[in-house]
Amino acid sequence: MDEDRNKKGKEDDLIRAGIAGASYETIQRYGDATKQHYVAYSGVDNETDTTLAKGLKQIAKEKINPDYKFQNVHQQAGFSAEVKDVARTNAEKIIDGDKTRKIRTDDLGRVNDPLYDTVSIDENGNIIDGTGNQMKFLGASEKDPTGAGDAARALNKLLSKKFEKYLEHDIKIDVPSDQYDKILQEANSKVEFLSKKLEFQKNTGNVEQVKKIQEKIDKLEKGELEQYKTELSELKEEYA
Repeated sequence: MDEDRNKKGKEDDLIRAGIAGASYETIQRYGDATKQHYVAYSGVDNETDTTLAKGLKQIAKEKINPDYKFQNVHQQAGFSAEVKDVARTNAEKIIDGDKTRKIRTDDLGRVNDPLYDTVSIDENGNIIDGTGNQMKFLGASEKDPTGAGDAARALNKLLSKKFEKYLEHDIKIDVPSDQYDKILQEANSKVEFLSKKLEFQKNTGNVEQVKKIQEKIDKLEKGELEQYKTELSELKEEYA
């Protein structure tokens, strides 16, 4: 009888220890996840002794030129989008037990990297090939305060000559989550419209026009978009 009680007591102790360990691990993970947002704001991670190129606090304090207020505000919003997206992505990774991390190239010392705004690194700090992304906060217009034409303008910019280097290097472009579907709709509409024009030009035998239209379609279909974890509307409200 005593042996049974002792055995039962040991089993109960093991169960309690297991629960305590699991609880601690869960609390630790969520604590580390929450910390990502504090670091994003302050720009400093005291635990790892690292300093971000820019934190949200510093970005918010940057001076605005009254003559270029709209441009300056949206530039700040773009920087904030990068910082917030990295924090939110890494918080989710920590909660999910994923050891990889997303990091801004600016925070790696590669300020104004010509191709990438963010990359992913493994648990040893090595950059993972093929994870480089370019984040774009596009389409806002001072003449369109409602943002009704944001997606169309964003797509036109993504198709401009300035952005060809990203397509040429097969770089994924991140856009705000509330703009993502609208940009895809705009792209699909353009492809549909151009496809009809293409068929017409093929039937008329206009080889030069066929080539030009096909190139436009290829460009639209080649672009690869992803949505980052910040909404355009959120940033507009924050810096309004």
